[in-house]
Amino acid sequence: MVKVGIIGVGGISRKHIKELLEIKECKITAICDVRDEALEETAKRIGIDPDHCFKDYRELVDCPDVDAVEICTPNYLHVLMAEYAVLRGKPVNVEKPLALKVEDTYNLGKMIAERNHPNMMCFSYALCPEYATQSIYLTVDLSEK
Repeated sequence: MVKVGIIGVGGISRKHIKELLEIKECKITAICDVRDEALEETAKRIGIDPDHCFKDYRELVDCPDVDAVEICTPNYLHVLMAEYAVLRGKPVNVEKPLALKVEDTYNLGKMIAERNHPNMMCFSYALCPEYATQSIYLTVDLSEK
């Protein structure tokens, strides 16, 4: 079972949450958002314990009950948050676009390449159940769980 943490529970995350809830090999274990109302509503809707609701993305990434991270925040935050997840050894799936300027992605790309780090950037159908199970197995080594 892959335990997924979602950073950003607004707009696009609803699609991520809907599809992830349909995948039997994963469980959403933590969520993060800077907006109290969004955090509380989402936690209630999908049954996340208040101890696993974070306002600081770093706390979600560092949570021992999170194996992989979904980044569904405003575009300008994607690279910063993905870099932190990579540094902490968490596979990361980033909503598109990765960044606002291509040069903002260079360091992240280097970090991923140097570590051969599991990662994915969302694209159409990425979270449909037919594709998602394959994506999860490609990003998390379940043999260690």
